[in-house]
Amino acid sequence: MKLMNKKLILILTAVFLSFSGIIEGQNIDYDKMLKMKGVTSIFLSESMIKMMPKGRMIKENVDFSGIAEKLTGIYIFTSENEQATAELKKTFSPMLVTTSKKFETLMFVKEDNSLLKLISKKQGNLFEDLYMLIDEKEDFVAIILRGKFEKKDLDKIISQSH
Repeated sequence: MKLMNKKLILILTAVFLSFSGIIEGQNIDYDKMLKMKGVTSIFLSESMIKMMPKGRMIKENVDFSGIAEKLTGIYIFTSENEQATAELKKTFSPMLVTTSKKFETLMFVKEDNSLLKLISKKQGNLFEDLYMLIDEKEDFVAIILRGKFEKKDLDKIISQSH
């Protein structure tokens, strides 16, 4: 994957990986995506996340333990298969539209044919579920952090990453 700011991408990836269907108005059909051919699926339950040592939640001098404590699950879906990639893009396309009223784009990075978006359902200072979507010409990655997070949790991570 080619994206312009390597440090930013490393930090965002650490957020999502250090813890080693219709979307608009409804829940994602995770079971459907788990059964899709050509899609690599990873799931970490709340119990598994809570077993992770606190020291592993600090990457690049950024402490992710505040968010980790509020996670109820992590899903990762990725595909390089043309048909499966098209299906994943279709599933997540309502979130990629900037006019969506259900989702807020927290940040994005675009370079050539690559687009990374960090998206959330937001109500006041509360963020419900965080979605990191990486859309490239030939592949697609969706990382979903399930849980409810306060704005201060995200502010802390962002301020530490500078």
